[in-house]
Amino acid sequence: LCALDWNRLTCALASYLQRNSYTLLLLKADGPGSATEQSVRELLMSGVADCYVTGPNLLKGGIPELLRQLRIPVSVVCESGTVADVENYLQRDDQPAFQEVWRAMPPECQSKVAFLGPDTVDVRLRLKEVCRAGQAIGRKDKVKTLLYGGFQSGVMTEYRRAYHAARELGNSLKRFRFFWCVSDLVALALCDALREQGRTPGRDVFVVGYGDQETFRGFSETPFLSTISADAGRIGETLGSMVLDHLAGRPRGRVLHLTRYIRRDSFPFP
Repeated sequence: LCALDWNRLTCALASYLQRNSYTLLLLKADGPGSATEQSVRELLMSGVADCYVTGPNLLKGGIPELLRQLRIPVSVVCESGTVADVENYLQRDDQPAFQEVWRAMPPECQSKVAFLGPDTVDVRLRLKEVCRAGQAIGRKDKVKTLLYGGFQSGVMTEYRRAYHAARELGNSLKRFRFFWCVSDLVALALCDALREQGRTPGRDVFVVGYGDQETFRGFSETPFLSTISADAGRIGETLGSMVLDHLAGRPRGRVLHLTRYIRRDSFPFP
């Protein structure tokens, strides 16, 4: 999930928990052994936390063992293509939405498909899921990987880095008719770079993003970008109900959350 989607998720989760007399406390861990991980350990050991909600990347170091010792329920949000070794987790599934896009791809895009995003572990996982979806429906395309360095969080930073990366790729972009982008910000930056080349997204070339970020308040009055929506607000609501069920002794196990494809002008199919 992108940063803006995490905002949607945490707001929905906090709202759900508050309606049920719980408070969501946000902590950011920088990795095993970090000072922030120590803060997490101290919070858990204080007995203040009734439940721990996290992603699989933050269930490392000594945290899992501490949770078992203290018998604190844990709920995990997983990206598509990952699993969690816990009894209560929500897994997002991008496969049906990705497959819908693959099926809608015009014949002229055959073998002219690329994937754009920063070179990180999470981005490579998204790329793997895109390729897996194509293979599942019999597509033979070899997706060209266009990864760049210098990833930093922040809306404008993400856009600027993607824009400069697309500009640096220059005329090599003309080899492709379809672009998967790891996020909507990356996709919007790419669209701007393509327009500067005289190519019109949605007509001369097709672009699909991820996150439905144009629907954020104040972002765009007329969303243009075809995208995959994670429905992060609904994830937060579902996660909240999972947390309360777990606290009541009724863990749900694995709950599957399907993302959905939203057709707009940058890829007006099917």
